[in-house]
Amino acid sequence: MYMSKRFTDTDKWKKQWFRKLKNDNKVFWMYLLDQCNHAGIWEVDFELAHFFCNGIEEQEIRQVFKKQYQEIDNGKRWFIKDFIDFQYGQLNENNRAHLSVINILTKYKLYKNKGLIRPFQGYKEKAQSKELVKDKEKKADQINKILLDLPTLQKEFPNIDVDHEFIKWCDWMLANGKTYKNYKAAFKNWCRNDFVSEVKTTLKDIKTDITGFYRGKCKKCGKTESYDKSQIFQDSRCCKSEISPVRKLPDSEKKMPTMHNMEGNDVLRSEVR
Repeated sequence: MYMSKRFTDTDKWKKQWFRKLKNDNKVFWMYLLDQCNHAGIWEVDFELAHFFCNGIEEQEIRQVFKKQYQEIDNGKRWFIKDFIDFQYGQLNENNRAHLSVINILTKYKLYKNKGLIRPFQGYKEKAQSKELVKDKEKKADQINKILLDLPTLQKEFPNIDVDHEFIKWCDWMLANGKTYKNYKAAFKNWCRNDFVSEVKTTLKDIKTDITGFYRGKCKKCGKTESYDKSQIFQDSRCCKSEISPVRKLPDSEKKMPTMHNMEGNDVLRSEVR
């Protein structure tokens, strides 16, 4: 006598939703997977199910497994949603073993255009779309905050043109489709990279104190002191280390307009005047 055979998911015992089932319901689930046809369709017969799975309650079964099946044929049959993917993977109309399955699924309007018709797929796509919009809005908010913080960042990175690097960074993100959880941290990492060229500093670019001496920051300890024009490009007094001149920030002190497009996707950069 020929007996049909099929794959079984040995990992089901590790899955939380299955572990939480009552023992009677666990038995019913295994019964269901054995009694459905090779297309994953079960002819609803709770009288017979009670005979093999003593102790089950029909209403409880319907509630507990509502995410695992889809009612078809006016409720006379159930289609087990993950059965096809687990048993066959992608169905192929050129595979004779799959053809019978495809014919059954087509009969019950579960197969179209060489693929399964997924229940509630439209709702999932809408949910994913909403999440995408939220992500874009979060990105726009973070980018706008960086724009407002550019003067502070220029002080943190005095040897580079932060405004110019910000524009380059935004272009690079657009070109490469990059997204981040924390855009400010990502931009600061960009500013620290070796490929970011330092701006050559002249005396007219360096900030002075009220007496006219030039302000410089020790690269080793971070102490800022005043130096004359012959000292500012030499070593610091404190650590005998390289001095990082404190640059004037005339452009960065100006407020930059914060704009984003309709999707909240990317900042539309305006040239800083």
